Amino acid sequence: MYLGRRVGMGRAIVIQSIVYTVFYLSAVVMQPGAYPGAYSVLFVLDMFATGIFYGGLYYLKRNPYPAICAHLALYLMIPFVPASGGWFPYVVVPM
Repeated sequence: MYLGRRVGMGRAIVIQSIVYTVFYLSAVVMQPGAYPGAYSVLFVLDMFATGIFYGGLYYLKRNPYPAICAHLALYLMIPFVPASGGWFPYVVVPM
């Protein structure tokens, strides 16, 4: 909210999305050649879009809890979504 008052809400959402993306880039930096492999650019774009979604959700509701719940819901969905063959080339393709 503070950043939104200082630079405008649109810019604040983009800035927080960049910070969110950099935070999640640790998966790429700490394990080069592993997940996400050759799709690192798509991973970065996906994390940026996810950050925009969470920032927009906060902007619409003016409350951090819906964004927190959406983040937890997406994270907790992992054990319940059956794995498909689509993950295989995503993981094994080298960088």
